[in-house]
Parts: sequence; structure tokens; C-alpha cells
Amino acid sequence: MSMNKSEKKLGLIEEWYRRYGHELYCTLCLAVKNSDLAQEISQEAFLKMAIKLTGAPEGTVIEYPKAFLYKIAYNEIYTRHKRRKLERHLFEVFSDSEYEFQNDITPEDIVLDKEELAIIMRTIDQLPRKQKQAFLLSRSGNLTHAEIANDLGIKKGSVKQHIVRVLSRLRDVRKSIMR
Repeated sequence: MSMNKSEKKLGLIEEWYRRYGHELYCTLCLAVKNSDLAQEISQEAFLKMAIKLTGAPEGTVIEYPKAFLYKIAYNEIYTRHKRRKLERHLFEVFSDSEYEFQNDITPEDIVLDKEELAIIMRTIDQLPRKQKQAFLLSRSGNLTHAEIANDLGIKKGSVKQHIVRVLSRLRDVRKSIMR
């Protein structure tokens, strides 16, 4: 019985996992200094590679699978780093400054701040793609509107509009949380 095209592609992913999986994991352990996170990123890299390969047209070849895996893994590290940086930034922007002067912060206060941050992050995740990209590049990438416009292939004025809309949306979400 012959294998179908998807089975062949998945067999290729399994071969690459046997060949490169442990080395990628060890490299990621050194990079992120956390074995659980390294394992998670390694699995994510292989999953994304499998999705890419199975969705590719017949005859598509990944010429340098090891390099491709490492690129996916390091992009994942970078994305997670940007997300943490954005979360810290948003926490600073939206947290009440009065907490800084109080010594009686309760666990409930901390939980409420984390819940608010989670709602804000979900809101950002659900934004239209261009708005989300413009906002993230401006806040966590510290890029100018001109640089963002160039990266996204849109006009500088559109970048400003996207960011203004996102900030307005986030203010509305925050107001609804505070009620």
C-alpha cells in the first residue's frame, strides 16, 4: 500500500524531528534558560513547519529544514519577547498609579490588575490585522510612524489612524471593565 502525499510530508516532519529535535531543544534551553519554555517553542516550531509543509503545493521542497526550524523558533522567541514587553508597557499605562503609594495592596488588587491586562491583551489579539500590527510595532517595536508605514506597505497617515483607533478601543474596554 502506498502512502498518500500528506502521509509522506508528515513522515518527513518525523524524520526532521528525529534528526534536529534534540539539538533544537538544547539550543533553545540555552537561549531562553527555561527547559519547559524551550520544549514549548521547539514543539511550536515543528508544528508550524508541518503546517507550512502540508499546506504547500505538491513538489514544494524545504531545502534547508534545520535552518527553517531555527528561524521559526527564533521568530517565536522574538514574538513572545515583544508580547511580554507590550504586556509590561500596557500594565504600566493602565495600572493605577495610586498603588505605587499604597502599602496595603491586597491579593485581590493584583488579581484584578492581571484580569484587566488579560482582557486588554485579548482585545489586542482580536483587532484587525493592520491595526494590530501598527499598534504593536509602535508600542513594542518603538518604531516611528514612517518606519511602520514602510514595514506594512501603507501610508504614514494610515498608521496614525490605526493607532488612534486601537487606543480609543482600549480606552473603551478599560472603561467597561471599571464599571
